[in-house]
Amino acid sequence: MVVGSDEKDVVVVGAGLSGLVAARKLEARGATVAIVEARSRVGGKLLSDQVDTISVDLGAYWIGADQRRVLDLAADLGVATAPTERDGRVIHHFGGRRATFTEHQPRMPSLLARADARNALRRLERLRRRIPREHPWFASDAQRLDSTTLEDFKNRYLWTAGGRSVIDFITRVLLAAEPREISLLFFLSHLHAAGGLEPVLALVLGAREWHFVGGAQRLCEQLQRRLVGESVLGDPVVA
Repeated sequence: MVVGSDEKDVVVVGAGLSGLVAARKLEARGATVAIVEARSRVGGKLLSDQVDTISVDLGAYWIGADQRRVLDLAADLGVATAPTERDGRVIHHFGGRRATFTEHQPRMPSLLARADARNALRRLERLRRRIPREHPWFASDAQRLDSTTLEDFKNRYLWTAGGRSVIDFITRVLLAAEPREISLLFFLSHLHAAGGLEPVLALVLGAREWHFVGGAQRLCEQLQRRLVGESVLGDPVVA
């Protein structure tokens, strides 16, 4: 492939964490690599900003104790971590209602919403068991599942606003996306790769031990600085 005037062994599309790590591993194996990114910055869903000299994360943020790969990466890149602040009250919006409490997990607004969400999550758990872990596209109904969004599933199988908001909450926290942006096949394969709903929910609700000092986007910025090849930013790939 050719980027600019130079021929490259590999062109990586996207300068998020996955793309930058892939580029780093390719270079370590001797490949020449260029990264092309649509945004004018690196980071993808890792986005940090400064508010009155305080670093604020606007995207993916927390790290759990069992997320050793990203912790090891941060240590290798010299990005420090610090305990997550847990003082104060937590605010959640479910079913159009605002609730504050001290526990770091959401409360359902009603017993009906809780039952509704539980039934939908059980259905997702049954569906994900039918997906081949390594090759989800070989599922018997892969085409139908891939043409169905998680939003479609939510609207079909959940009957309460509170129950639907559980799917919204999980998708936003886990994937930094809306259910309408996620194919059902992708979501099911994601659940399957993680070992099911229980570890995923533990991640969503509990993996908040530490955060990155200076913001999570520093991971990507440090990765970019260590790459030999060029990074082409603000240039969407269209073909």
